[in-house]
Amino acid sequence: PTERPAMIYYDKKTSTWNVHRYDDVVRLIRHKNITANFLHARMSCLKADQRHKFQFLNNFFLRWPSFQDDAKQRHLHSTLTSFFTRDKMRMMKAVVRNILTGFIHVLESTEEWDVVKDLARPMPMKVIIEVLGFPSEDEEKLQHWCDTVEEWLGGRGPTLGRSQKCQTVLRNFTAHTEALCQSIQEREESPSTHTATRDPCLIW
Repeated sequence: PTERPAMIYYDKKTSTWNVHRYDDVVRLIRHKNITANFLHARMSCLKADQRHKFQFLNNFFLRWPSFQDDAKQRHLHSTLTSFFTRDKMRMMKAVVRNILTGFIHVLESTEEWDVVKDLARPMPMKVIIEVLGFPSEDEEKLQHWCDTVEEWLGGRGPTLGRSQKCQTVLRNFTAHTEALCQSIQEREESPSTHTATRDPCLIW
């Protein structure tokens, strides 16, 4: 039989502790001496004289609720979740259902397909594009950005090259979303001068 991994073990490659049991995860999350912010562990994979070059990257992730503890986490969480009213959730549910139906119709006419490559990987990005209101032509770009961030945060760990790549991606993403927000604001202020190419986005 396959040997089961220890319930808690340290992974030297990623400088992280891995916990498998739900009850253990809950206890650790609630422990006052345990932090959700593992950015220090990520940054410590770089040499000391390299870390200052990636302040933008570090500051970007520090705004994520996932890396916050206690009051800060609760504040960010409540701010985000307050937007998701029942009406908006119903709208999003309809969007997700339509996207999934579209994928299924395509796959039904396909003789052979891969559940990850052809469904599980592309569908979430389709949903993100639609719900957040990004132009459909941004899909490939956003997928590349997400893959780059996941590579830095995930199991392979940050090298100098991956850190440089991730920071560049996050700068591009920030500039892109700021431009999109500006465009939406201008459309709301002068709707008669802007022609919508598709339904208004749900989030902005």
